[in-house]
Amino acid sequence: MGVKPNSVTLLGLLLACSHVGLVDEAYSYFEQARTQDANLLKSEHYACMVDLLSRSGRNEMREKGLKTVPGCSWVEIKCKIHVFVTGDKRHAHKAEIYELLGAVSTQ
Repeated sequence: MGVKPNSVTLLGLLLACSHVGLVDEAYSYFEQARTQDANLLKSEHYACMVDLLSRSGRNEMREKGLKTVPGCSWVEIKCKIHVFVTGDKRHAHKAEIYELLGAVSTQ
């Protein structure tokens, strides 16, 4: 009977792998979580993997079948990660965001 990690434990593991450059190990843990319990993964886990793979180089990303996504931003505000993708209108505060973007773009 193995110990099942929670999302914080998994994030710590991914960050530790990132810190010492264990790309394959981190990717393996991430894939295990993705296939066995996708609800475990949060935006922080994806951000960690993007950071790890981008630091390791484009070849690693290509080998893992990953691509960069233009128009995708991750922003941390008050210790909460917000993900924005071009054309995505599912954010809870989309009305305020688009109103502010409209005001900024006309200046």
